[in-house]
Amino acid sequence: MALGRPETARALARYRARAYASAVAGAAVWALGEWLRYGTSYGPGSDLPIPLILLGGIATLRGLGGLVMARRMRRVLAAGPWNAYPAVLLTSGVRNVVVVLGDPATGETLPLYVRTQRPHLAKPAADGVMGWCGDPLRGGVLARSSGDRPIWTTPVRRPAVRQFMVQEATERGLLDGLEGAEGAEERAVAESG
Repeated sequence: MALGRPETARALARYRARAYASAVAGAAVWALGEWLRYGTSYGPGSDLPIPLILLGGIATLRGLGGLVMARRMRRVLAAGPWNAYPAVLLTSGVRNVVVVLGDPATGETLPLYVRTQRPHLAKPAADGVMGWCGDPLRGGVLARSSGDRPIWTTPVRRPAVRQFMVQEATERGLLDGLEGAEGAEERAVAESG
């Protein structure tokens, strides 16, 4: 299984530690803001604590969301192996980052939304191959071939958007490189074994 690889387990532990640190630090800043608001001479009418309360609340929620995501990733990584696929990164704005994976065995494509605050992690390595572990219908974990820096992905569900993304990836040469990708997939499977 993918979680059996030491680098994947370490990467997931780092992800969880960052989420935990964000939640704890956010809660501390939030508590400081509340203390300044009600426990000091600034009083309820002061505007000073409000940014601290907001910042702390956002960081806490982001950290808690990261902990939920880490649990979801752990479940998926424990259930299946890493599979290497040729990948193309497509972006349209800051929020919509899509990675299209090509399956060397079947010639099919899988467009996935990238769910991360750091979309640069979804950029394929120089060989154009990314590792993916998951269910094409429910989502999964995407990472560069080394298995570090895991990110959550969900499938593109709308047929028109799927078709557009596959067409874009095809124009960028995704399907052209599928013949040579079979060896990369075999290497990734051998490394994960």
